[in-house]
Amino acid sequence: MRNYGDHMEVSGNETICVVGLGYVGLPLAIASSKKYSVIGYDNNLLRIKKLKKNIDSNEEFSKYELNKIKNIYYT
Repeated sequence: MRNYGDHMEVSGNETICVVGLGYVGLPLAIASSKKYSVIGYDNNLLRIKKLKKNIDSNEEFSKYELNKIKNIYYT
């Protein structure tokens, strides 16, 4: 990423980290994964285990929707 004062140029191989995968973080991670690689971090280990199995305990996203996402690494 290059900073040109008033704007930044993105090279396309950046990775975004989203801390907290709750009601705001998970949708943000999913939206970001459409363009970038994403690391999704949450301190709730049960939540991470479920997301790795494509289960959203908040029931915002279906198993089918989560299964389609390929650019998120949950940790």
